[in-house]
Amino acid sequence: HNQLGQGFHYGAQDYFPTAPQDLNQAKARQVEIGLSEANRHPPNEYVMLTVVVTEHRVTFYHNLRPLGAARLPRNITDCFNHGEGILIGDSGLELGIVRFHPRALTPSLIEELFSAGNVLSELSTGSTPFKPRDSELQEEARALRTSVTETRDAVADRRRESELGSILDAAKDYRNAGPPHALSPPAPLGSLLADETERRCNETGRDYYSLVQGPYVLTTTMSEQDHRKVVRMPNFAGTGATLSFWYRHQKCASTSCGVYLLQVRDDDRVHPATGEPAQICWSLWLENNAIWYDNVIGTPKYQYPTDFVEDRFELDGDVTWRHLAMVFDEDTDNVRYYMDGTLAWEGPWGASVRSADQGCTGPTRRMTLGRIEPGYTYGAEVEVFDLRMFVHNPVQGPLQDDDMAKLAGAPTPFVHPTSRCHPIESDAMADTDWKDYYGHGCEWYHDNRATHSALCHYPPAREQCPNACHSLQECFRTPKEEATFVVWDRIRRIEAKGPHGTICLGSEVDLPAVLAECRRRSSQEGGIAADPEAEAWLDSYIAKPGGSGNRGRRIDMRDCDAIEASVDQHCAFDSQIVKDFTKRMSENEGNYTMAFWVKPVGPQSKMEGLDRFYPSINWYGTLSPPQHNLALGRWENPNGEVRVFSSCGRGVRDIYENFEVEAADEEEWTLIVISRVNSLGSMSGMTVTNLARNWEGSETPQCLYDPDSLFTALEFNYDVLVSPIMLLPQTLPFARVQDLYFKSVRDLKSQHGPIDSERDRLLRDRIPVVKHNYHPRSILIAPPIIFTQRLQPSTQCPYAYSTKLIAQQHLKMQETVCQHPFVCASGSVLDHEPLFCTGPPQDTARVFGLDPIRYNDQVGYADLLHTITDAPFMSRDDKVRPTSDFVTNHMSAAEITLVFYTAEFGITSVVSIQGRFDRAPAASVSVKMDHYAILEGHDLMLFFIVYALVLALLLVMVYDLLTHLAEIISRRRRSIKSKWRDLGRAAFELLIVGVMVT
Repeated sequence: HNQLGQGFHYGAQDYFPTAPQDLNQAKARQVEIGLSEANRHPPNEYVMLTVVVTEHRVTFYHNLRPLGAARLPRNITDCFNHGEGILIGDSGLELGIVRFHPRALTPSLIEELFSAGNVLSELSTGSTPFKPRDSELQEEARALRTSVTETRDAVADRRRESELGSILDAAKDYRNAGPPHALSPPAPLGSLLADETERRCNETGRDYYSLVQGPYVLTTTMSEQDHRKVVRMPNFAGTGATLSFWYRHQKCASTSCGVYLLQVRDDDRVHPATGEPAQICWSLWLENNAIWYDNVIGTPKYQYPTDFVEDRFELDGDVTWRHLAMVFDEDTDNVRYYMDGTLAWEGPWGASVRSADQGCTGPTRRMTLGRIEPGYTYGAEVEVFDLRMFVHNPVQGPLQDDDMAKLAGAPTPFVHPTSRCHPIESDAMADTDWKDYYGHGCEWYHDNRATHSALCHYPPAREQCPNACHSLQECFRTPKEEATFVVWDRIRRIEAKGPHGTICLGSEVDLPAVLAECRRRSSQEGGIAADPEAEAWLDSYIAKPGGSGNRGRRIDMRDCDAIEASVDQHCAFDSQIVKDFTKRMSENEGNYTMAFWVKPVGPQSKMEGLDRFYPSINWYGTLSPPQHNLALGRWENPNGEVRVFSSCGRGVRDIYENFEVEAADEEEWTLIVISRVNSLGSMSGMTVTNLARNWEGSETPQCLYDPDSLFTALEFNYDVLVSPIMLLPQTLPFARVQDLYFKSVRDLKSQHGPIDSERDRLLRDRIPVVKHNYHPRSILIAPPIIFTQRLQPSTQCPYAYSTKLIAQQHLKMQETVCQHPFVCASGSVLDHEPLFCTGPPQDTARVFGLDPIRYNDQVGYADLLHTITDAPFMSRDDKVRPTSDFVTNHMSAAEITLVFYTAEFGITSVVSIQGRFDRAPAASVSVKMDHYAILEGHDLMLFFIVYALVLALLLVMVYDLLTHLAEIISRRRRSIKSKWRDLGRAAFELLIVGVMVT
């Protein structure tokens, strides 16, 4: 892309609509990565572009020039494109051959491809590039299609640019007329007097001192006389205190900025233990997502907590007023920091809080405002209003969480409601269904503000689309640790298993038992239709007279054979997940939210007679009798509805409660959210279709037919793509649902599959597996070992130089001395002699982080070969070492030992490669290979037979030898002279026996 640079976009089937661990930070996305800088391609010039994708990186090449590489944040697992193959090109782009290589090409292979049209290994086997030849008619047709596409794209771009320009001009006029918020007047310069009279706070019933009223902007001061400081400050020595104030941060030029809002000092204060000056009593620094406070007589002397709230709650920008408070708690000796009335952080003061203000009572006691001394240091032009100090009394003690919530929620005459934060539950945080002059709604502004941020300065968009434009600040709330449960782990393509749909069972549902119960009930008088437990299901199955008349397909749960024929085992889900969710839901008074995405897959997704896509899903508590807790489909309302059923009551009019839904998209993904408030006194239901909401009060609580599980089976009546179903044991505010939609919809547009159902995929994509018990090749069965012997430093070789360094220095000498035009004589310095050293062996000191050991009756240093060869660096003895320094001129010998096993023949081979480097003029290398075979079965039996025969022969020979020796000794005793022949025979037999025994 000429503006954005080289990019690589990829996705996967294993898509989650939201991360189960963190709903608020969840992102479902097609991964898009690219180079940081754009490398533009010159127009009308043919170039070869190469993209090399490995498991971890993608690298871009322009002809032979590498443009750069980017790391893949996650692996590529699968790709799909609605069965249309790979879409290549754009209008006005000319392409030659697009070739795919199932391997990562190296630069040398890319050079072969660039110069020869293909890699040499493929050219040698007869694979040659070809140039496609189009007929004149085909070329004209292609040119015509390109021209039409270019015209259509140009018209669309021109229209979009015109609309953007018009709205941006309106936003610009609004900005020029003044900011959306009024800045406060500058605070008075110099000394400010604190009100020494206590006032009563109506919200908390506590007394406080007003330090600064305002609202004020703390403008930059230039001289010592103008620097702001509050004098006649109240003191809270012997107790604790609370600071409460309204605050508006600055617009940061970088990612973070801060200000020393206040610092209390006393020039006469000394450390109570050491007597040294300790002029700073206490302070408060405010940053986007951090605070700092000083305690020079404590341990530690300061605290600097950071990143303790999520990004969306930070003090960001100069628009929203936030209520902040800091409590010096004398009961716990902790400091508590509150944002918007909610505890955001708590930590130790570092000493007794009762001593925090001791010694700060002299005439020089003051509080610097918007800076610290000396001079104007760490200052910033922030705004502050109604800075109060509550001095704690022994009876009431420190202010608590409910006091902070009352202070933050109190009306403030100088802070406009649009300039305050709002709870996420507030309707003010949710986008409306407003459309601008061109018919663009909030979603359009959300999609385009990333490239045109000024769009949201347009007043109607700013007011009507607070979520899409982020024009209102959400008040900080401590996130509840509510688990998120997800049914299925990827997008599913549900296709009709039976004539009227598909049933997906939970993993713990016993289908034979369900069918047996179904047949038992069917055999009773009147069958299932007369079963009172099936009344609610039957009411939804049969269309009411006078109603809309078209309810679409439904599986007849009275027909046990139809149930069996409709069950698809390949879309089963984990029952335990639903049980765990239901348990948490029950603990939360039965409140829950269910969210999922659906998309039609063609004509088979549309309802007969209406030719429209109506998602039709039923959540069954039990299949026999048929009892569903929820049903989504079309009955009385033209766009469809959600019916909520209960086992403990019914509505005034019907056996169910009805909540309308808006029309689902006929081509793209549609977000469906069903949310239920089951708490007594506030029962209600909400359905959300994309960004449209329908809310109604509820007349009766929802009691589940199976109290342990919200659903045990799902019924889908039309073919559909459906995302994993997210289950939350709480009620999501509408603004949070909109946020979920905005975070997911853009990336879901690229998800067009899977193109097959799980059932068809498994039947089609079976891969035959042939088991081989043994592999004919030898395999390495242990890590190779390298054993080296080293020399001690000597006068000849005092230092251990890396042989790689020696070679580099030689090349550097050649480049320096033998410059063009080759002043060195040919062959004189082209090669360098290895630098061999001699000397006593090194067998005591550590070398390369290794201790000497004894190996094969020699003393040296052993290491794993892969440690040296597979990494450029390694860490030993807390020191990072380049592995290229392992081989030095102090290495006198090395031996590499490898152990292989050949399973086909049962042979173990030990290969030893030995080299000596301390003998000039060149190194000597030798290879030794020993084979060890295992005897078993027939071979082992033959071995024992032969061995037994050898032992028998040996015994015979020993007996014969002993007989000859006895005869020789007998003759000698009888003074008969032995013949030399007899003596030679005895000696020969003794030699043979000795050899055999050995």
